[in-house]
Amino acid sequence: MSPPPHFDEWYHFATSRNTVLIDEFDKIYHTLLPFWGLTPSVMRSRVREDLGRINTTYLMGIAIREGRILDFGKGQGGFQRDATIKILEKFSQWLPDINLQFNAHDEPRVVVPHEQLHRFVLEGQVAQSRLKSQSDVSNLFSPGETDNPVPPVPASTSRWNNIEFQETWLYSRLSCPPDTPVMALDGNAPDNTAAYAMEPLGFVFNQSAASDICSSPSLRHRLGVFQRPNSFKLTNKLVPMFSMSHPSSFQDIGVPSPFYYGDMSSFDPESSVPWEEKKPQIYWRGRTTGGHSQSSS
Repeated sequence: MSPPPHFDEWYHFATSRNTVLIDEFDKIYHTLLPFWGLTPSVMRSRVREDLGRINTTYLMGIAIREGRILDFGKGQGGFQRDATIKILEKFSQWLPDINLQFNAHDEPRVVVPHEQLHRFVLEGQVAQSRLKSQSDVSNLFSPGETDNPVPPVPASTSRWNNIEFQETWLYSRLSCPPDTPVMALDGNAPDNTAAYAMEPLGFVFNQSAASDICSSPSLRHRLGVFQRPNSFKLTNKLVPMFSMSHPSSFQDIGVPSPFYYGDMSSFDPESSVPWEEKKPQIYWRGRTTGGHSQSSS
């Protein structure tokens, strides 16, 4: 399949900044594959609906119009908006006119049931095969909708279900195939460690498989996002949601965190202990992973 329009500009952008990985596209390829099963008009309408209720859905909206960046507001304060715009403005001139929605939460937002997700993947593969068969390749984006107001027209309904402060495991595994350990009827299946670890010491040789929710039921009790998260607004519809992080079973599109780009998390080398003075011991210090406390925890 041919690269997207203006890939030459992206290549120049990446190499001029000494980017090491310029030929690794597996992650984004697999993430975007289900979206090829949606028609562009449906995808745009879903984003427009979500941004039409931006005040209650905890999203941040960004629009690109003729290379200019337009801000819909919201998000996690000014730092998320400022950092995201700072990232986009370096190459916005090469982007098509588009509305983008960014997750204002650390927690993921999109998980599609397995049967539907499988159909989206199959339709996406057909669409990509159809594209590969075309001999004429254009370096331009297809025209979008001419009637696409900024900001979008307010919507009267919302697709987002609020399930914060409660267990989210059953929702989070919805996209997993029925024959995976996490979908066992009794809920007591062991992790499929053979897919990622070498016995007897359990050395991990495949990090992607080790973090696969569908193969590791034990993650249910080890991650705060599955145990009463502080925020969790979820949809089962396939929508293009840009998120800072997401477990393997979710269909969010991963983007760099504005926490780092916006200098919200800093390291002061002056306050660090010299290596020679450090002790040979390990300890943990920090915040929880997002699970809300309760009387039994």
